[in-house]
Amino acid sequence: MSLMQQPLLIGLGIGLVHAFDADHITTLGSLAVRDRPRSALSYALRWACGHAVAIGTLGGLALGVGMLWIASVSRISELGVALLLMVLGANTLLSLRHRAALAFDSGHSHVERSRRNIAGLLMGLLHGGAGSAAVLAILPLAGYDSGLAAAGFLLTFSAGVAVGALLFAALFSGLLAGGMRAGRTIVAAITAIVGLLAIVVGATMLLGALYGT
Repeated sequence: MSLMQQPLLIGLGIGLVHAFDADHITTLGSLAVRDRPRSALSYALRWACGHAVAIGTLGGLALGVGMLWIASVSRISELGVALLLMVLGANTLLSLRHRAALAFDSGHSHVERSRRNIAGLLMGLLHGGAGSAAVLAILPLAGYDSGLAAAGFLLTFSAGVAVGALLFAALFSGLLAGGMRAGRTIVAAITAIVGLLAIVVGATMLLGALYGT
């Protein structure tokens, strides 16, 4: 195996595992339950694109000016993710009385859809600079002598994240579709669980970012 192939395979594998971090799947789940199940894939793709843009930008800066600032950016991004994740979870719980109707209703305004699409992209951007992303994607760049190898690592890392996000979205879409067939009570229960998990994960991240736990 060539030296060029190694960072590609390593990046793909690490990215795939990284996609299933608790804050990632709770974000994707929270976004997915706010619209029809089939939209989960589009949310996952937008989230993954935002994540890739953040990783690419941070990686380019790291290669250009060094990595001393990574910890500060990661902490700020993690605070943003934590706060938005708690808001997303709370909003999901507050809208439970409308959730069953929305789950069976395909009619959403263009403005509402645009807002939700932007939310997915924004969360992806924040996730790209938060938590383990900096450690898994940015710090390993220091070990590559070639800029091409470093770029290959970043690209395949983001590809792995996208594959993992889409895989989770597909599985979650199936779960929501099954819940819809079983009845609105099941959909409401899934929505409540997702909302609560989002709040718990967000609160845990917030405490960790503030107090280093």
